Amino acid sequence: MQDDIVFPVTIYQEAHFFTPEKRIVRSCPQYRSSGPWRDWVYVQYENRLGDRVYYPYQVFGFFRFRDEPHAIGRMGLRKKSDTSKLIDVWVFESKMRLVDLQTVYTSPFVLIIPESCCVENGNNSPDRFIVFRDRIDEWPDIFLGDWPDPTKTRTRAGKRRRGT
Repeated sequence: MQDDIVFPVTIYQEAHFFTPEKRIVRSCPQYRSSGPWRDWVYVQYENRLGDRVYYPYQVFGFFRFRDEPHAIGRMGLRKKSDTSKLIDVWVFESKMRLVDLQTVYTSPFVLIIPESCCVENGNNSPDRFIVFRDRIDEWPDIFLGDWPDPTKTRTRAGKRRRGT
């Protein structure tokens, strides 16, 4: 696909995608003269087994190719660890990636970890970011999954008092 793109390309700062409702994704290189604003989305693909897999993607801009909306940005390469039930730590791919906006699924909540923040093995940490798991779909199972079912409460027979 990248070989077919003819330059110059018009880059847009806003695009729309549809889940059950219409969503807007934005990317601005100098938002209100204070620095870049780059929204995050999940991009969904189907793996070899036919399962849907989701990758976090930071949007740098939008353009049209063959009359279809596309985005350019940075994709999460892999999860760094699975030590938390609430967050996932990811590492960025080394290169920018083009994605078709039809693969956009939803918007995650993401925090970027600056390279100068942490040191691993004597070097600055790789370019990492934290993705919070979905609070609507996943957090109830995380917090309530191991709790007893309140509809099946056990009653203990109380001790009888003497003399009554």
